[in-house]
Amino acid sequence: MKTKTLLFLLLAPMSVMAQKITADSIAIGVTTPLERLHVQGGRIYLNSAHSINGWNYSYFHWIGHSLVMGSRPGAFSHNAVELRPGGSNIGPTSSRLSLFSAPKQDSIVLKIQLYSDGNSFFNSGNVGIGTATPTEKLDIAGSLGHIQFQASGARIAFTRNNANYLDAVTPGGFLIFSTNGSVERVRIDANGNVGIGTNNPQAKLAVNGDIFSKRLKVVQTGWADYVFTPEYSLLPLHELENYIKCNQHLPDIPSAAEIERNGLDVGEMNRRLLQKVEELTLYIIDLKKEIDELKNAKNSEHWNE
Repeated sequence: MKTKTLLFLLLAPMSVMAQKITADSIAIGVTTPLERLHVQGGRIYLNSAHSINGWNYSYFHWIGHSLVMGSRPGAFSHNAVELRPGGSNIGPTSSRLSLFSAPKQDSIVLKIQLYSDGNSFFNSGNVGIGTATPTEKLDIAGSLGHIQFQASGARIAFTRNNANYLDAVTPGGFLIFSTNGSVERVRIDANGNVGIGTNNPQAKLAVNGDIFSKRLKVVQTGWADYVFTPEYSLLPLHELENYIKCNQHLPDIPSAAEIERNGLDVGEMNRRLLQKVEELTLYIIDLKKEIDELKNAKNSEHWNE
């Protein structure tokens, strides 16, 4: 009798404290398992007792390429996580982590994918760095040292509602700022020249339009004080008159045609205008001397009569 009872216990399915092991499944906390392993009302604890340099490792191995974790198929809330670790004995395979959502029953949508050899993306919601409540597609909070983008033959653009944007284009070597959709406003070219209202700046600052300023300071060398040195040769007035008659402008001053063709150098023009003012001052001083000499000569004649 005891032998039959023992044999029955060995052959029959084991069921002790809601635990059940059969040839097809293992159930813990439940007597009717839904899958090969069914744990009800508890947690699964792994301890491989393996340590490398003081760091403990636990291992979970499976056969196949992907491990899918989530609700059982057929349920409405069957959001899933797919883990593809990669590795193969016949060639390389990529690693991938995929997160799905379930908009309706028997339907899943790929929302997040991190791929070691393919496209990685976030297909929903906002991403926060340094914040748990991001309000934009990418919301960075806290101290930000720098953001670096590197690409060959690509472009980097920061846009908002197709209105205002910053666009860095390589290998074109320029940076543009645009507003009102796609209207370029400012460009910095590969030589460091800045263009406002022009996409082809030929100087460190090129402005195609009006400039309003309370103050403009031009720094340059070779100011016109040399006019007052003894070595300076002042053009006689009769020669100056002949030059004006022939050229319709003062010596060392560009003509109207030259200004229209080449533009006006503000600093250089101010230097030349000062040169003419100082020359005019010398002419006035000479004329004053001549007038005084004439007055003195006339007075001398008057007293000699």
